[in-house]
Amino acid sequence: MDSAEDFLPFQVGGSSSCGNSFLDMMCQRFRIKTNKEWDARQVKLYIYNLFYYGQIYDALSPWNTEYASNKYIPLNKRRPCVIYPIPRIIVNDSVGMLFGNSHFPVMRCDDEDTENFIQSINRVSNIKNAMMCAAKIGSLGSVCVIAKVLNSKFHFDVLNTLNVFPVFDKLNPHCLESLTEKVKVTGATLINSGEDLEPTDLNKSKIFWMVRKLTKTQEIFYKMAEDKKDWEVGLVEDTEKSSTHNFGFVPAVWIKNLPTVDSEIDGECTFGSVLDMCVETDYQLSQLARLLRYNSDPTLVIKDPSAIDGQILIKGQGALKLGENGDAFLLEMNGQSTKSVIDYVKTLREFAIEASRGNRSSPNKMNALHSGKALQMLNSPLISLADELRLSYGNNGLLEIYKLVFAICESNQVEISDIYGAYGDLKKAMHSMILDWPEWYPSTMSDNLQESQAIATNMQSGVISRETAISSIAEKYNITDIQKELTDILHDGNYNLSAQSDSGTVASADVDHQED
Repeated sequence: MDSAEDFLPFQVGGSSSCGNSFLDMMCQRFRIKTNKEWDARQVKLYIYNLFYYGQIYDALSPWNTEYASNKYIPLNKRRPCVIYPIPRIIVNDSVGMLFGNSHFPVMRCDDEDTENFIQSINRVSNIKNAMMCAAKIGSLGSVCVIAKVLNSKFHFDVLNTLNVFPVFDKLNPHCLESLTEKVKVTGATLINSGEDLEPTDLNKSKIFWMVRKLTKTQEIFYKMAEDKKDWEVGLVEDTEKSSTHNFGFVPAVWIKNLPTVDSEIDGECTFGSVLDMCVETDYQLSQLARLLRYNSDPTLVIKDPSAIDGQILIKGQGALKLGENGDAFLLEMNGQSTKSVIDYVKTLREFAIEASRGNRSSPNKMNALHSGKALQMLNSPLISLADELRLSYGNNGLLEIYKLVFAICESNQVEISDIYGAYGDLKKAMHSMILDWPEWYPSTMSDNLQESQAIATNMQSGVISRETAISSIAEKYNITDIQKELTDILHDGNYNLSAQSDSGTVASADVDHQED
């Protein structure tokens, strides 16, 4: 039900206060138009959304329109010609560290069949892509992931929570009691989506309310209402679109972004603390662009212009013929101001990245190859941000989605395709589930050497078993079947783990044929 009309402008924000001084100021400053039915939470999410997509200035005058009806338009009333996407850069860096191709976690539990079952779901249902989208959308504050079974296969829908209203179980605050989505759309959107409208409703500018509700037993769609009063008085269920699942729970997971005490519904926005610096950066860059364009075509100043009366000045015509006391020069700006603006913008960017714990490392300053641990220390602010996101989208997100999948399988209300394989004891697995996250940065050869020596030493001293040692490096060396690897090692005879150290000595550990 998401559409471009989720953010329809119907009322100028600030003309009627939404009860929040920050939001009122933002609406007045950028002439933001919002739905008059929105509450303060929705207005805030909408403003964050505009900043993320670089649309916060769209209601202002074009940058090159300095005069309108012989009246000067102030700079702050015009849209910047350069928009530096700091919010998106921060979100992309943090989400890349969270769910990037080499950062997605592996689910571990006490049941091997269940692990293989989850890996099949990840591969077939492309849950990795769903979680990447969820983390980006959720960076505004929250996101909702709905699990569906269509044609015996799992599908995961990611919802922007601007128009979604959750009701949580009072005895279990993390579980949903119901989920309601209310979206205002135009007739044009419904026509393009293939809705069968009455002839009287074909007006493309006509406004409709689309409402659906997800409960513990049903997914209810309601017939479109033309006025808010219609669905406040009594909604009419659309029986053709509605369906019954009888799971006994709401098949959705509500994920909050960063921890906060300000809201029970939303988390903290990833880039919410740097909005003012984003605006300042955009306007400074735009002024810099204006300065450079001006110096490319500076104003010609002529002293004693009477000497050229009657002549037409054409660029590139050559020297001007002036009188004895005449003079001409180009009115240019000092290049030092350009450098000052660039330095100021770089400082603003540094402050914004620091405030939001983004990636502050510069490739130009990295003269040599660093180990994974060194890179982790270099980017410790970004690592700390991604570490908090692991709690939100990992333990409180991905693990809850896996539990939701298990609950759907155990409900026996839908048929699950055998393409995922057989699952084991789900109840046992649910109590032992953990997420095994990979290292933050790929290991270098030096890191691998040190790890091998540590593993060999621990095996030789009896601290860990051979199976544990192989499990710790299985993903790195693409070992899919640990038991088969153990068998192959035993068949190969004594396995000598050795590595040449920096001093030229050899560290080795002979492993015998006895089982650990």
